Amino acid sequence: MTPDAWTVAGAISQIVGSVVAALGIIYIALQIRDARRFTRAQLLNELEKESKDYRHAYQLITGEWKADREVNPQEDQLYEFFECLGFFERIKLLLDNKVINMPTIDIIFGYRFFLLINNPHIQKHILYPDGHSFTAVFALHKQWSEYRKAHNEEIVHSETDLSKHDPKQYNHFIDSYNKRK
Repeated sequence: MTPDAWTVAGAISQIVGSVVAALGIIYIALQIRDARRFTRAQLLNELEKESKDYRHAYQLITGEWKADREVNPQEDQLYEFFECLGFFERIKLLLDNKVINMPTIDIIFGYRFFLLINNPHIQKHILYPDGHSFTAVFALHKQWSEYRKAHNEEIVHSETDLSKHDPKQYNHFIDSYNKRK
């Protein structure tokens, strides 16, 4: 082969090598994207499984702790609600770290969140007395409420919305959360 032929062959090799490398990078990028989707799907599945651990808390809210009934809080009931509220604190952290997004969480947990948070007994016996322990829940409530309003979605028990119970304290707890972020 002549020197010109070797130069052409070398140039073609470089082009082919560059195309193969580019295809490899695209393949890796697609694999990473798919792995992230799969990991998010696994996380959402785990969150849904965990939320089922709080079934009794939701039974209490729709029964014994229903808004129109008198409540005599029992220690074991309060503990169940603390655990359920802790679940939503983790949801807030996942949202803040952009691990999950509001549209997805709203579809899966929106009804249950507002059913719990806008219950006047939960507000009276847990959230406002211990609000300093649940600042993430207050911040999540504000974020979620704004999301639902912006999308013309119903807010369960809006007549007893958490922000209406004590607006000054509500904003104080949200400010406390935002300062700690």
